[in-house]
Amino acid sequence: MIFDAIELGDVGAVKVALKAGADLTAKNDLGNTPLCAAAERGHVGIVKALLEAGADIFAPGYCDMSALTLAARDGHLGVVKVLLAKGAASNERQLDDAIAVASMSRSSTPQIQQALQEGRLGAVKPAASGMNDADAKLIEASESGDLDAAKAALEAGASVTARDDRGMEAISWAALRGHDAIVRALLDKGAAIDGLNRSGWPPIGQACGQGKLDVVKTLIERGAKVNLIFDGGRTALMCASHQGHVEVVKVLLAAGADKTPEHGGMTAYDLAKMQGHDEIAELLAR
Repeated sequence: MIFDAIELGDVGAVKVALKAGADLTAKNDLGNTPLCAAAERGHVGIVKALLEAGADIFAPGYCDMSALTLAARDGHLGVVKVLLAKGAASNERQLDDAIAVASMSRSSTPQIQQALQEGRLGAVKPAASGMNDADAKLIEASESGDLDAAKAALEAGASVTARDDRGMEAISWAALRGHDAIVRALLDKGAAIDGLNRSGWPPIGQACGQGKLDVVKTLIERGAKVNLIFDGGRTALMCASHQGHVEVVKVLLAAGADKTPEHGGMTAYDLAKMQGHDEIAELLAR
């Protein structure tokens, strides 16, 4: 009954089925739970009703894809926002899967990918369990943007090369979050401007991907390699172009960013065009 109601998009019938004891862990012929089936079809009201009834937001469905991944793949922004608001971003593996699938799906949209990236930013936090106190405080302050605490940690002997459990140094967190003053302070103390975190990303790549213009400018002023190849073939220009950060793209081009490298057979222009970032595509076509 509940799967028939979901197929029809009938919220009332879904609620009746729930009252009658519908199994929220049941799967249809495609391997979808009721939540995955509703997410795949873009039924926001039904998704909300199922979550309120206790549906497991992380339960896998078709091809082991989560409700979030299915909604992102098929272009259902409303469902994506509901799932993120209800905690879907706390499962990093599923969130990364959703981002990857959405980036390759023609049915997805730049708005969905932006929402997923924002969800990822909000959910990911430092993991400094194995660090000494000064290093842990520096990492935490760099992520949160507390300049005074970052300076105090440095004065207490914190190392700018220390990595947390995620393999992130302080400058990685500061660049990711856009904390320009902390980036400057860390560079003054010898932080590696082109150093790669455990995931293979340099500060400029993280800042460009998130549109952190001030940090990008600072890194370029301090000598960051604009055309550094990282993470298996990406460049800073690709990251900014893919995410639609026009002003960052302009700064990179002015600094001599190379438009020609390819990652997965796609240039920065191709990525911008694929995502519908026409202004960036025009800049790159010149």
